[in-house]
Amino acid sequence: MPSLVRATATPLKSPEPLTTRRKRRRGSACTHRPVSLYPSPAGLCAHVSPAVWPCELRARRLMLTAMSTVALAPPKVPRRSLVTLLCLATLYGVWGSTYLAIRIALTSFPPLEMASLRFFSAGALLYLGLRVRGVAAPTLREWRSCATIGILMMAVGLGCASLAMMRVSSGVAALVFGSVPIWTALFERVLGGRLRGREAIGMLVGFAGLALVAARGQLRADPLGAAQLAVAAGSYALGCVLSRRLPQPSGPMSVAAQMLAAGAVLVVASVARGERPPSHVTLVAVLALAHLVLLGSVLAYTALNHLLRTERAALATSYAFVNPVVALGLGALVGGESVGTAEVAAVALVVAGVVIVASASWKRATEKPTLAAPLRPHGRAAQAVV
Repeated sequence: MPSLVRATATPLKSPEPLTTRRKRRRGSACTHRPVSLYPSPAGLCAHVSPAVWPCELRARRLMLTAMSTVALAPPKVPRRSLVTLLCLATLYGVWGSTYLAIRIALTSFPPLEMASLRFFSAGALLYLGLRVRGVAAPTLREWRSCATIGILMMAVGLGCASLAMMRVSSGVAALVFGSVPIWTALFERVLGGRLRGREAIGMLVGFAGLALVAARGQLRADPLGAAQLAVAAGSYALGCVLSRRLPQPSGPMSVAAQMLAAGAVLVVASVARGERPPSHVTLVAVLALAHLVLLGSVLAYTALNHLLRTERAALATSYAFVNPVVALGLGALVGGESVGTAEVAAVALVVAGVVIVASASWKRATEKPTLAAPLRPHGRAAQAVV
């Protein structure tokens, strides 16, 4: 019988890595082990013997260099999104052009009737759009607050501005209305707020610009128009102050409720003043009114609400510095309005005063950063709107 031979299986060894074989041939005594990481960069080179672990020491030195480079690298600044740039362009251009649009619309519509059509139509469109999207309607208490703010800001403020623009140019009206943040700081001090030194300096500079345009500018020849613009700016500023104290709906619903209340009051004021519907309306006046309703009210307030939710307040409120300059330039180039040296100097003083007052508020806001809810469209951030 053939003999059975028991074969003994010899386990096969796994092939050595190529790097290990090369180092063995070179006679190197260095063996590789996993590099252990320490929680701090100072521990990367600790407890290492260079004679025993040269590769580990070299690897840790490379890690330390990489970590130092990352720590010293400047942080990347995110680029502004296209939506943010479009919103800023909307506020700068649209709200700067509303003064000239009001002046053009007044060629066919009576002032209070034009203002009532603007705000009631814009408020109705915005309110219906929000309700279709599922936004809750304001409560009775919120309706009372929105009615108070809307009457002060839109009915009295912008209604008186429309009456004054029957007598003065759009650039001068924009100049006076550009001082609303200064009036707001004054009313906050009257109502018990604290007035900083920088805010007081800004108020003096801004009121110096108003005094200049009243003494040597166009308002000198028309005291009634000057008084109407002063009442308009003061009433708008008072509405801004109360908007921070009264309960309102969140988001654009507060703006829609304010527009509806202001439009209803302006209808009553127009009837009481004896205004009648125009017998002849030009196409240019209709386009100017449509510009005020769709762009100056619905689109601009939507853009402001987006900026207040996504950007810093300093960026969202920068339109207050640009609008008077844009309105004065459009009035001179498109409307053919005369602009003198007094008006240019007054614009410079008012814008400088607004910058000083606003910089004090921004500094106070950055000193105590909080994770608060988004600002309302009619807080301190919306103070120079027409």
